[in-house]
Amino acid sequence: MIRVRLKKAVIVLSLIFLIALAIVSAISYYVVKKFIFRRVHKQEWLQRNGEFNSLLCKEHGGQPVTFKASDGMALAGLLFLRPQAQRNFLMCHGYSRSKERLYNLVKLFPHDNILIFDYRAHGESQGDFTTIGYYEKDDVVAAFNLLQNHETTKNLPIFGIGVSMGAVSLLGAAAQGLPFKGLVIDSAFKRLDQQLAKMLPEKTGLPVMPFMNFCQTIFEYLCACTMEEVNAHVWAETLTAPVLIIHSNHDTLADVAAAHELYAKVSGHKKLWIVDDAHHAGIFKLYPDDYVQNVTAFLDSIEAPSA
Repeated sequence: MIRVRLKKAVIVLSLIFLIALAIVSAISYYVVKKFIFRRVHKQEWLQRNGEFNSLLCKEHGGQPVTFKASDGMALAGLLFLRPQAQRNFLMCHGYSRSKERLYNLVKLFPHDNILIFDYRAHGESQGDFTTIGYYEKDDVVAAFNLLQNHETTKNLPIFGIGVSMGAVSLLGAAAQGLPFKGLVIDSAFKRLDQQLAKMLPEKTGLPVMPFMNFCQTIFEYLCACTMEEVNAHVWAETLTAPVLIIHSNHDTLADVAAAHELYAKVSGHKKLWIVDDAHHAGIFKLYPDDYVQNVTAFLDSIEAPSA
């Protein structure tokens, strides 16, 4: 009788465990899917995006361009060619954003050639999901190649400005040896797995354990890469280009400590600019004049490092 009861108890506990496992797995899959699959924006957001696109093309001379990443993913961009330009800027948007959302950043540099583009699974570019930096670094490489081969831009130095995910992806591309003249890293997070662990309870109310482990496994299965591989600090250690790191003390999404740690990882020419009050990835909107001043001073320091 005891053995029968024990056997029943084991069966019941096993069923409970399997049901719990199925529930946790299903919830984790839903979280990862919401996190990486192409976001469906509200009509108001899309309408605003269209307005930005119109302004960028009609008032600032943006020319639509298309190009492909190394895996064949078709990417959409806007290229701004300015008379007498002395440099090129490759500007990279953040997670769930689009090239149009860099409108205020494009306005700050009216005399430079600029390329903005949509990462895969964002805006007008192809793709069903994003890896928040892993494959996106290849999108940066493709955009860099466009500037390097375009008749108007090919003989000018290329500087990169990346915001949030765009900053991390920019670091990943530069770590592959792209000859950037300089990099502006704005509001970067440290590591994707740590960033998700921070956001999971904040955005979903779910505990980090056990959901984080399940989310990582599902992410790896869907994306064929790991979250740990999206590591801004590892990429920063290999940089040869000068770096300006920008961050806000009030960034609640990517803690300012990540900027200080990133700065410590860069061994070459570097500068750090920390501001107050700005929210995540909003510094160039809140402090436009200071942004131009600091970026320009950084560029000048590259050209005259002894100054």
